[in-house]
Amino acid sequence: MSSPVRGASGRGQGEKKPELRIYRATRRACDCCRVRKIRCDSLQPCNNCRKSWQPCLYLHVSKKSGPRSKSTRSAVQPAKPQEKDAPLPSIQEWSPTREHPPITMSIPSEELLVPTVLLPFLELFFRHLFPIMPVLDREFYLSSLCHQETISSDQYCLLTAVSAVTIVQLNLLPECVEGSVPGLTAAHLVEQCLQERRRYDYIDGPTTSTILTSFFLFGYYGNLEKHNKARHHLHEAISFAEVVGLDDENYLSQLALGEGQWCRRVFWLLFITERAYALQRQNHVRLRNTAVKLPSIFQSEDPRLLYGFVDLANLFLSIDETFVAVWNGRGRKTNCSKTWLIEIQHKLSASAVSVEENIETQELDISISRRWLQVLGWQISCKQGLLTLNSQEEPFDLRYPIELARDVVQSISTASQSSLDSHGIGMEQKLADVANCLSDVLKCAKGDVSDPFHRGREYLFALLYQLSCMRGVPSRYLQPLLEKTDTLRTESPHCWPSTIAWDLAALNSHIRNEQDDQHVDMPHEYFADCVS
Repeated sequence: MSSPVRGASGRGQGEKKPELRIYRATRRACDCCRVRKIRCDSLQPCNNCRKSWQPCLYLHVSKKSGPRSKSTRSAVQPAKPQEKDAPLPSIQEWSPTREHPPITMSIPSEELLVPTVLLPFLELFFRHLFPIMPVLDREFYLSSLCHQETISSDQYCLLTAVSAVTIVQLNLLPECVEGSVPGLTAAHLVEQCLQERRRYDYIDGPTTSTILTSFFLFGYYGNLEKHNKARHHLHEAISFAEVVGLDDENYLSQLALGEGQWCRRVFWLLFITERAYALQRQNHVRLRNTAVKLPSIFQSEDPRLLYGFVDLANLFLSIDETFVAVWNGRGRKTNCSKTWLIEIQHKLSASAVSVEENIETQELDISISRRWLQVLGWQISCKQGLLTLNSQEEPFDLRYPIELARDVVQSISTASQSSLDSHGIGMEQKLADVANCLSDVLKCAKGDVSDPFHRGREYLFALLYQLSCMRGVPSRYLQPLLEKTDTLRTESPHCWPSTIAWDLAALNSHIRNEQDDQHVDMPHEYFADCVS
C-alpha cells in the first residue's frame, strides 16, 4: 500500500538533515539496513530505504573489529548452566480465553520472524476482518510476502500487529491455524512489534503504516480489555494521522488518486473507531474535521465493500461532539433539548439505509451500531426526564427500547456466527448495552403482561443467549446481565412465560458451572420466532 511521507514536524516544516559522511570505498551499510541485517547498496538514499519510505542515514559509528576482551569478573565467574526449554502445552491444554496468557515460546524474542510466517494470519485478516477495516491492500500484502525474505521495519511492525489483532479478535488458538508456527502467540507478535519499534525512530517520520500499526495495537489491547494501553495507542494513531496530514483535505487532494483513497480510508476508520470507543469508555473525541471527503466508492478495487464502509462512516457522522459529551456526562444540560434529541434520532434512522448488496459483516455492523446509538439517545432522553408511557414521539416512549431490541434480534437471527464473531469485543459491548437497557425497561414494567413487554422478555433472552456463545465462549458481559435478569424473574414470575423462565435458569446454571467450551444448544428458529 502506498504510504504518504511528510516531514517529521508535520506540514512543511522539515528539520535540517544531519551532515552525512559516506565512505564509498568501504561500502558501509546505512543504519536501517544494518539493523535489519540486509544487503545495502550504500547509495544515498539506498534502494531498500527508498522502497520502504525510511530515512536513509549513515550515523552509526562502527566499533573496533576483533575479539572482545573479557572482564576480570566474567573471566573468573563460572558460566551458568543453561535452562532447558519448557515443553509446549498440548492442544487439550489450550482453551479460548480472553486473557491469552503467555506461554513458553519456541521462537526467541530477539530474532525477527520471516515475513512468510505471518501469511496464515494475514489471510484470516482479509477473510474475516478486512470488511470491517478495509485499509490494507490485499493484493500487495498477500502476493509480496510470498516472495520476500525481508521487509522494512515499518512494514514488519504493521504486519505483526495485524496478525496479533486477528488472533485475539477472532479468539483463535494460534497453533490450530493451518500453516502457523508452533508457539507463536498474539502476545509474542506484539512483543516483536514493540521490540522492532524500539530499534528505529518511527515517531520522527510517521507514515500510514506507522498510523495503522498503532491502530492495530489499539485493537489488540482493546480486545483484551487493557484499556489504558488501548487508549494510548488509539491516541497515538490519531496523533500520527494529524502529523502526516490525514485530517487535511487540501493535503489529501494533492496526493495521487490511489494513494489519496487509501489515506481517506485510514482517516475515516480512525474517525469511526474514536467515536464508538469514546461512547463505550467515556473518552473525549479529537477528530472533528469532517471536511475530509469520504473515500470514493466507484474508484475502489471493490465498490461493494466501500459502499458499506462509507455507510458506516455516515452513521457515525450523525452524532456530533455534543452527543458524545452529553453521554459522557460532560455536556451542558441546555444542549439536550427535545428538538435536538429528535433530530439525532431521525438522523440515525435515515443514515446508512440497509441494502441487500452490503457484505454481511458490514451490514451487521451498521444495523447493530445504529440501534445501539439509538438506545444511547433514548437513555439520554430518560436522564433528562423526557419519557412518557404513551408518547406520540417514539424516542420518548418507554417502549422504544423494545422495538430497538427487536431489530437487533432480527439482525443477529439472519447473520452467521462468523460474521458476529468478526467484530470482537466491540459487538459484545453493543449487544450487552442493548440488553441492559431492555432489562431496565422491563424492570419499570415488571407487573405489565401486555404484548410489548411480553415480547420484550423474549428479545432479552435472545440477546442473552447470543452473548453466551460469542467467539466460542460466554461473553464476560453475560454473567452480570444474568444476575440482573434473575432478579427480575424472581420479582415478577407471573410475567415470564414458563419456557423462557426455564431457559434462563438453564443458561444461568450452565454459565456458572461451565467447565468446557460448549454452550447451551438453542434452535436457530428461536430467534425467528422472537421477531415474527
